[in-house]
Amino acid sequence: MGITIHYSLRFPTRSAAVAERTVRELHATATRFAQRRGLGAVGPVIPLAETAMHASRYVLVRRRGYSDAIDVGPIAGWCFTVDIGEGCEPATFGLGLYPAFVADGAHRRRTGFGGAWTFGAFCKTQYASCHGAEHLVRCHAAVVDLILLWQKVGAAVTISDDAEYWPDRDPRLLLERAESLNQFVAALAGATKDAAEAAGGPPVQSPVFAHPRFEHLEAEGAIQHGNVLAALVRHATPEPGTP
Repeated sequence: MGITIHYSLRFPTRSAAVAERTVRELHATATRFAQRRGLGAVGPVIPLAETAMHASRYVLVRRRGYSDAIDVGPIAGWCFTVDIGEGCEPATFGLGLYPAFVADGAHRRRTGFGGAWTFGAFCKTQYASCHGAEHLVRCHAAVVDLILLWQKVGAAVTISDDAEYWPDRDPRLLLERAESLNQFVAALAGATKDAAEAAGGPPVQSPVFAHPRFEHLEAEGAIQHGNVLAALVRHATPEPGTP
């Protein structure tokens, strides 16, 4: 839960050599960018299959009464990771080649990924706010700008920003959204922690506990979302003595 930037890349080539060269070119560009903007380390280019997160893509299938997601692993590809800043998830970028069809029981389903090198990932920036408003804006803007670097080499870029900072780059919307979510998460984490301790359950952990204004956020969140929080905690917390 928290502000997350979702993004996808589509690069119009059928050549593995061109795709790899493009990833390595963007790796060099991202390294220079990180140095200019004071970001963290940029990891090495590695085969896409070696990263546990963001390697697979998914095909959504409507079943009878529910939706399902079929995992689509890469045939080939390369990626690298950029450490954005304290409290912010690393951002991963790359290109992968995926099959045009995937097995679904006895059927074959079209993936929509065939014919081009693509990539899809996300980066949660929410808890950069634990280190101040300016830090959050800097991290969030850096992730957007890193994604947009791919446009310069001809990739089609899609960005979905939970905070609605992009495309207008309005920091006010980002900070308002972060504050609202921090209030809700702080109140939920605090209430769940108290209930778990009373029930003798395992300790509750959350990045929001490190926020310097945690108690204020918790109080505000309890005022605004008290009824919803109470219901969530009841469902999530076992009764005392329950194994």
